[in-house]
Amino acid sequence: MALIKNLYVDQGATFAAAITVTNVSLAAQLELENCQIYAHIKKSSFSTNITTEFHCTYTAETNQIMIYMTAEETAAVYPGRYEYDVLVVDTNRNSTTKIMGGIVHFDATTTKING
Repeated sequence: MALIKNLYVDQGATFAAAITVTNVSLAAQLELENCQIYAHIKKSSFSTNITTEFHCTYTAETNQIMIYMTAEETAAVYPGRYEYDVLVVDTNRNSTTKIMGGIVHFDATTTKING
């Protein structure tokens, strides 16, 4: 079963979160270093349109998946509540595994700096 974790992102700020795959047998079974990792953000799970995506990297030494967005990317998302999933796709085995998902809140910042 996938981990459920709600995330909070400040608009216009860099965002990063580490996901440690604690199930070592799952990590070995999936061979994460040979898989594609995706993290899509949608307005709802029923939406067919992807609002934006997290960038994803995997570090085998620490068994961590890092999801992140740049400040420019977070600034481009309209403030509000969205849903996200982190999926691992193994094309060799034709399988997709959901690692984590939940609600992601994009919060507007009060102070805007022009320049």
